[in-house]
Order: sequence, then structure tokens, then C-alpha cells
Amino acid sequence: MARHSGLRASREYSTRRTAALFFALVLVVAASVMGGLRPAGLDVVQGAVFAVAGSAVTAVSHAGTWAADVAKGVVAGPSYRARVRALEAQIMEVEGQRAMGQQVAAENARLRRLLGLRSGFNFETAAGRVVAGGTESSRMLTVDLGRGDGVEADAAVLVGAGLVGRVIRVAPGTALVQLLSDASSAAGVVIQRTRFQAVLVGTGSDKCELRHVPNLEDVRPGDVLITAGNDGIYPAGIPAGVVVAVGRGAGFFKDVEVRLAADPWRLTEVLVARNARRDRAAR
Repeated sequence: MARHSGLRASREYSTRRTAALFFALVLVVAASVMGGLRPAGLDVVQGAVFAVAGSAVTAVSHAGTWAADVAKGVVAGPSYRARVRALEAQIMEVEGQRAMGQQVAAENARLRRLLGLRSGFNFETAAGRVVAGGTESSRMLTVDLGRGDGVEADAAVLVGAGLVGRVIRVAPGTALVQLLSDASSAAGVVIQRTRFQAVLVGTGSDKCELRHVPNLEDVRPGDVLITAGNDGIYPAGIPAGVVVAVGRGAGFFKDVEVRLAADPWRLTEVLVARNARRDRAAR
């Protein structure tokens, strides 16, 4: 037992001594490499050690350069570029599908809000999409509802915010709508606060004018205008606009500027009154 214990201790000492010498050699080589100089006065053994260390460093450097060249060749290779292009195409496709899904969800939400408005009206409506917008000069738009959907000329067109305009031309599958802002448009309205009736007239711009309001009549900025239902076109009670400015006119009537309830340039879906003539005849 004593003999085996002595052998084990001798081996452990030899192992520790070898490790210490190796560690010291690594430190010397590292210091020489970092300094970039060979110390003066080296003997043959020390010179051999530094030569071996220098060869090892050179080999490692060459190996790193080779690995970088291989990596560069892989990255620049045709198969790698093809995979990158394929991945980019997949990412673009996924992004496109996500954007389309968001657009469909938003459109469905808008349609549900429009369809929910039907219960508040005493006339029948059909929901449609705007397929062609108006311009600064024409102030018209086209919807994808027509004669086959029960749409007729002079049918009221509206959205959740309020009145948009009226149908002036009907085709089998589309209808042309004249916006309230068109210069030749007019609608009978009521000032909700005072119940005074006047005429809302388009000016060909984003603002309309309230006509035939006497200078002595009480009308203020912020007054809400709703359709009167006395012009034979628009049903009563639909929001039409809000008074934004009031001034004394040159004659007997005030100058009243109105902002429309529905922004005609943000329309994507609308409600169109159906069988308008039949409903008016029944009333």
C-alpha cells in the first residue's frame, strides 16, 4: 500500500510539473508573438521553441485565412444567392398576405358598421363599394350597385357619418353618384337646434353654403344640419353637415359656411337607398 501511494504521488507531481512547464512555455511564446520580436541571446533549444511557436502561429493564421476564403466562397456562391432570393421572396409573400388580411378585416368591419345602420332608417338600403372616385372638378363617384340591385336615379347615398349625395345615372351593375359638394348639388336641410329650414348648396369645393338664412335668424358655428325630407330626394333626418362660419351678408341673408358630415375623399363603402320612388309614393 505504501509503495502504491508513493507511485501515485510521484505521478501527480510529474503531471503538475509538466503542466506548469507547458503553461510557462505558452506565456513565453505569447509574449514573443505579441511583441513581434525574438529576444536576443537565445540558445539552440530556445530558438527551436520560438521557431515551432512561430510556425504554429503562422499555421493558425493560414487556417483562419482559408476558413474566411471558404466562407466568402459559400456566401458569394450561386446556390447561396439563390437561397437568399428565395427567402426574400417568401418574406415578401408573407408580408403581402398579412397586409391583405388586415385590409380585408378592416373592410369587413366597415361593412358591418354600415349594415348596422340599417336598423336606424325607415327605408331599404343596399351596401356597395366605391369603384371610382371623384375629382376636384367633377365631384362624382361610381359605386358597384346598379339597376339589378334595385338602385334608381335620385336614390340617396350615405355612410355612417351622414349624407354623401344622390344617384344621377344608373347602369345594370353600377351607379354614378353626385356628391353634395358638387356645384350643381342642393339639399333641403333643417338646423337641428332651431328647426329652421334652409337649402344646403355645393360650391365645387370641400365646403358648402347654407342659403336663404335671414340675417335675423339665429344660426351659430357648431349647429348641426340634417335633411328635411321636403326636396323629394333625400329622406328626413340624415346628418348633412355642421356650420363652421357665419357672417352677415350684403343683402337680407347671412353667409353661412358648412363642413359636410361625410368626407367624400375617404369613402370606400356606402349605403344606397333602394326603391326610393316607390317608398316616396307610399308616403
